[in-house]
Amino acid sequence: MQHQSLFVFDIETVPDTDAVPNLVGHDVSGDVTERREALENYHLDVTGGKNAFPRQPFHKVVAVSFLAAEIHREGRHETYYLKELRTGGTAQSPESDLWAVFINSSTAIAHVW
Repeated sequence: MQHQSLFVFDIETVPDTDAVPNLVGHDVSGDVTERREALENYHLDVTGGKNAFPRQPFHKVVAVSFLAAEIHREGRHETYYLKELRTGGTAQSPESDLWAVFINSSTAIAHVW
């Protein structure tokens, strides 16, 4: 039997500039641009100049979104009926709040299916 439900989630992150002083071992100004530059320089250093993109542990979650849909099939065609589409948070939302809302919402959806 084929699946009749679709659940997709997406996590949006930004570089965690608050972690930069601990990462680089010295104080960096509070300016976000300078901290991002220090973070990129750190990653360039540890990758031998190959990659400035901060690894996942050096990111913070700023949004968790999900889509829930029913799949209806007729012959070779599929139709998706949107049941739920959510995202949440603000730039000031703690990561723990974002995850709590996601887990509570997605758990409620799972019980309906």
